[in-house]
Amino acid sequence: MEDVSRLEAFQAKIDREEKIEPKDWMPDAYRKHLVRQMSQHAHSEVVGMQPEGQWITRAP
Repeated sequence: MEDVSRLEAFQAKIDREEKIEPKDWMPDAYRKHLVRQMSQHAHSEVVGMQPEGQWITRAP
């Protein structure tokens, strides 16, 4: 029953459009999805910089 009440409280927080902090309780699947999104974002930041990498040392 505790997980059901936690899940309801979590959904209510989302419905109120409140910020979800990393240390807040959240369902495991939700946390896993967020970590996946952050990993993809970080990867795109790194890969996106690679074409400009050779120009950094030549910049005026």
